[in-house]
Amino acid sequence: MGRCFRYFRACVKQAEAWDQIDRAPTVKINLPRSYAGEMDFLEPGDIRRLLDAAREPERILFSVLAMSGLRLGEALALRSRDVDYKKRRIRVTRSWSPQGGFQEPKTPTSRRSVPLIDTLADILRDYFDGRGHPKLDDLLFTFDGEKPLDPSNVRKRFLEALNAAGLKHVTMHSLRHSYASIVLGQGASIKALQHALGHASATMTLNVYAHLIPEDMDASSDRINEVFANMGGKIE
Repeated sequence: MGRCFRYFRACVKQAEAWDQIDRAPTVKINLPRSYAGEMDFLEPGDIRRLLDAAREPERILFSVLAMSGLRLGEALALRSRDVDYKKRRIRVTRSWSPQGGFQEPKTPTSRRSVPLIDTLADILRDYFDGRGHPKLDDLLFTFDGEKPLDPSNVRKRFLEALNAAGLKHVTMHSLRHSYASIVLGQGASIKALQHALGHASATMTLNVYAHLIPEDMDASSDRINEVFANMGGKIE
């Protein structure tokens, strides 16, 4: 429902800009929050099986989604210049969709630089070494050099890879959730994850992924006790 409303809102806003209507009727409409339910994601071993079963160039695209947390539209818009192997960063400066083409990020936090882990850097290098490295402005994921891969076809290839690997059916967005799960599991902060995912606020990140943060305080209880024990003086 939310996606349909956003498309409709964009249409009526454009109609207003063209003076086809007096005022967009969606101005003061706020959709109710939807319950996300249980979040689907893949374990690291499942991601390995998915990548082994996927075909090129989708395998490389799936690798980027799983190992950097980028949205599909952000990954499809990547150019060679956006991957900095020396500084180990991927720069996100735009997004792409069949409806809107290439677009600037909708929020300042969506324009960001995310870590390029060594494993992903090796995957990208190996792939492009075999094909000839693209020029700085060349798209990474394209068949004709001008237009990114079609998202509908990419989703079909994703489903085919899931089936071939014998994995449960999840959406491609689950790779983003998988990345968040792994990052939090390795002790990264919510603030760091917020920046990596391009969320508008840490509160938004916390609302989505709070249940993935380890809540067991037993491991830190001794350190907490030491702080209070060393306050000085004796508590009567």
